[in-house]
Amino acid sequence: ALPARGLDLVVQLRHETLWNRFDGQALLPSVAGSDVPSARNSSTDLRLGLSWQAAAPVTVRAGVATYFRPPAFSELFGNDGFSVANPKLAPETGNTRDIGLVAELDHGWPRWPALSNLLGPARLEWAYFDNDADDMILFVQTGARVAKPLNVGRSRSRGHEFDLSLGLGRAAGLTLAYTVQTATNLSPYPDYHDKELPGRPDQELHATFTYGRPGWDAAWTLTHRTAFYLDQANNPVRRVPAHSIHGLRLSLASSAKGTRLDLELDNLGNEQYADEYGFPVPGRAIYMTISVDSPARP
Repeated sequence: ALPARGLDLVVQLRHETLWNRFDGQALLPSVAGSDVPSARNSSTDLRLGLSWQAAAPVTVRAGVATYFRPPAFSELFGNDGFSVANPKLAPETGNTRDIGLVAELDHGWPRWPALSNLLGPARLEWAYFDNDADDMILFVQTGARVAKPLNVGRSRSRGHEFDLSLGLGRAAGLTLAYTVQTATNLSPYPDYHDKELPGRPDQELHATFTYGRPGWDAAWTLTHRTAFYLDQANNPVRRVPAHSIHGLRLSLASSAKGTRLDLELDNLGNEQYADEYGFPVPGRAIYMTISVDSPARP
């Protein structure tokens, strides 16, 4: 904490070193030694974070940092049937910068008594981010229309993030998470330079409305994404259109102790679209689960 009232500064220095004993001959087909990732990677990264209680209930936050992300095991060797592994991946490094505001109302709305009966605790957060990355790792659809993790080179992501959590009366609540960004490929290759990063929509929204009473509760969910590309060249053929997915969930607890019914309805609008791997997502689906807990025997 700094002498100024309500001002906190956090300094973090992190050093990370990774070793591996990976032998490319263990793969099928085998990988030549020249294509095997380095047996050692290390990075020393600094993070500075600043928090200032400007005026209750508003807090100003800002941070700058460098980061290091080695490829995950699943990216190097694969663990599913939806993508191809890439043992040649290099670690991703970069710089992050962000500034934002947080407003919290944990004790109602004392300045607006008329709202106190309608609205409960609330939290609103906004942040602007400006991030640069080298050797960014992204799943990209290749010429064979198969998703593969690749180092896409230099990139920049700028945008805004908004998060809202709001109580509505005594039984309902609303949460929103909204991101608007520009994610640009800065690779030196002319076919990719200044194109949109694959799998990164310009806008993404997640919303959940909940309502609960004794014995039952329900929720409505919405996920909306604008269109995005699956490849680095931004081929229109490999472009996932904008889509909005609605879902409903209903849970009923029986008067019989330990009995519960859960009903879920996904993709109510039967939207037809592909995920970040290029695979079609299931259409409208209904799931029902009945749970019964038998009493423990003495």
